[in-house]
Amino acid sequence: MVADILSHMLEGIDGSSRPRLVGLSALQGSGKSTLAAQLVAAAKERGVAALTLSLDDVYFGRRRRQALAREVHPLLAVRTVPGTHDIALLERTLDALGSACRAAPARIPRFDKGIDTRLPPSRWRRVHEAPQLIVLEGWCIGVTAEDDSALLEPVNALEREHDPDRRWRRFGESGAKLIWGGEAVAVEPDARANPHQLAIVDGAGPALAALRTTLVEAHAAAHGRTDDLLVGLQLTHSGRWSRPEGDPAPRTAFAHPILDERVGATEGQGDAVRADGPALGAGGEHGFGRQPGRHGQPKQR
Repeated sequence: MVADILSHMLEGIDGSSRPRLVGLSALQGSGKSTLAAQLVAAAKERGVAALTLSLDDVYFGRRRRQALAREVHPLLAVRTVPGTHDIALLERTLDALGSACRAAPARIPRFDKGIDTRLPPSRWRRVHEAPQLIVLEGWCIGVTAEDDSALLEPVNALEREHDPDRRWRRFGESGAKLIWGGEAVAVEPDARANPHQLAIVDGAGPALAALRTTLVEAHAAAHGRTDDLLVGLQLTHSGRWSRPEGDPAPRTAFAHPILDERVGATEGQGDAVRADGPALGAGGEHGFGRQPGRHGQPKQR
């Protein structure tokens, strides 16, 4: 069986100027690594420079996955799920192998599952000659995103409750790399410029996190990576021009003799605006950026 598979893999390889990359995909524990090693050994017996790469060796380290779990989705703390692999590292490794030489050897990453993190580059294998054949094995090699027709209905309660019109999934499926999740979202209800402005309220953090998770996961499924994706949420406070219920209700961070008179601000409102309140924290901890003012605080008008 190995000989037959290898013969098919090597067809026309002599005329190639770049390494031939062959993906080997199967379920965990099914013998992928064993078969990959056998194929490489048999290729070397035929005089073909070959090596094997494992998708397991480009897992993000524990700290990075914990950060992703906080910022994107709790499941990303555990290895194996899509999104826990450093695809950019894999791409750099494949590029380096294509031009490997004594003067510029390629390094093969190594992940130690015993300590649940990647070994330092000083302990990575060095390759001093570009291989003719690379066998890349992993459980999800070649798996593609589902057809759009299969995504017309919510796939779970999260999408059904937090993304009924699929706007966030659509954002994620698009090729856009800068996605603005909300323009001028008030940091608290009293900071709104009008009754219809979006605002962060108590308990909104999980809902915001769920929407962002849907967005990022859809983008990953459609485009294979999220390390170059930026999702923003602009936080603001209307300050002196606050009208949360329609009528003027100014709130100020400091006294101003001209502006206070114009909006009817009274003494005693100077400590009403805080940039480190719980509402602002609820937005930040779920991975949305914030649009700073002059001193790194939400915009104060």
